[in-house]
Amino acid sequence: MTTSLSKRSYLRAAFICILYIVIQCFQEYVFQTVPQPQNIEEELNQGFHTLHLIRSALLLSIFFVLVYVYAVVVYCDFNNNRLMYSLAFIAMLFFCLLEIGLRSIEFFYIQIDLVWNYMLSKGQEGKKIALQNFNLFKSVQRSLYFPLLISQLIGSIIIARLFPIKPKVNTLIKLAFGLNACRLLLRVGEMFFYMKFLDHINGILYLPLAFIIYGSIAIWLFNKTQQPMYNTEN
Repeated sequence: MTTSLSKRSYLRAAFICILYIVIQCFQEYVFQTVPQPQNIEEELNQGFHTLHLIRSALLLSIFFVLVYVYAVVVYCDFNNNRLMYSLAFIAMLFFCLLEIGLRSIEFFYIQIDLVWNYMLSKGQEGKKIALQNFNLFKSVQRSLYFPLLISQLIGSIIIARLFPIKPKVNTLIKLAFGLNACRLLLRVGEMFFYMKFLDHINGILYLPLAFIIYGSIAIWLFNKTQQPMYNTEN
């Protein structure tokens, strides 16, 4: 039994997917436009660059609403396995909350407060403390990326596995979350199992996979707006 939502609900979720892709494209533009930092001092100060501030603000904002997309997808097949879909949504919610937390610290503390303190420091001791705090944040951020990636991985696997094959358009959801699970496995391998050869692969695949994953979800959501708004047997 598939549960239907209002057309506006599907359209809102589809718009969020498109907005996420646009933000990812803007992030890639920033990375290609702003010169790569040559040392830790440049990396810290670069955070105060206007483009990086806009990039960080946009990424922080999108995770407040991205969870809505996951909620809509899960709700559509929720009655078929309430326990596992609840686990999937909790995992995705946890992922979004961690992203919001980390990106809030990065934006408000690292890119604004810490950089400002670094620039105002007259002595080397103040600058040294700022750089130490920056390095500490990077270490904590990397550590927290493990539960962040694993939670999203768990949610993606559950949705890809449980979502019904019929109608055929549902293949888009299974494809999207299946690819996302594979992408996350590569990220975990690179970051925590020291498979450094995956770094280049992940870098190349990041934006194309964002297009495919969230583009597929958006197409599926737009398709749902064309269907009658009542419960149907699959």
